[in-house]
Amino acid sequence: MALSQVINMGMYVCFAMLLFGERVFQYLNLPVPQVYEEVQDKKMLVALGIWFFAGFVLQNLQQTGAFEIYYNTLPVFSKLEFHRMPMREELIQNLNLAIEESKARFAGGAS
Repeated sequence: MALSQVINMGMYVCFAMLLFGERVFQYLNLPVPQVYEEVQDKKMLVALGIWFFAGFVLQNLQQTGAFEIYYNTLPVFSKLEFHRMPMREELIQNLNLAIEESKARFAGGAS
């Protein structure tokens, strides 16, 4: 999670440098790099490239492959637990069990 936050922050730093980089270099008394001057002609294209690339990386970092099904707060199926997708019959059976357990909890709490 920390790596995705660093990448996200890096994306915004790149955007800021695209917009205000010349002022930053002047403030730091540094010469403006040649590559920065070349990028200035294509600001929007570079910004879109950064946006899509960072989004792609962030999505892949945050992807867990989770497929979780709950009825109220009761788990019906977890792909993370079984490492596979559920079968239809299994889902129906587990959902019925969760419904019955939920009704039993509700009936026990209502007394």
